[in-house]
Amino acid sequence: MVAWTWTLPMDTISTRMSASKGDDGNILVFTSKIIRKEGFMSLYKGWVPCMVGVIPYCCSGFFYYKYLKMKLK
Repeated sequence: MVAWTWTLPMDTISTRMSASKGDDGNILVFTSKIIRKEGFMSLYKGWVPCMVGVIPYCCSGFFYYKYLKMKLK
């Protein structure tokens, strides 16, 4: 979850850069445009739905690991 929180802004910027049509600029230009127009928190759009999916995925992985480890002893 921590890794996703750190990398989500870069994913947002990358997606916006890919979707832009002929808009030249580097990552700093796109980042400053997004922050100026929409605010800093717009870099974290989609964080809640992502966590809704990641938390059960991680928890089930740990659960099944412990469960199988206990059963196979």
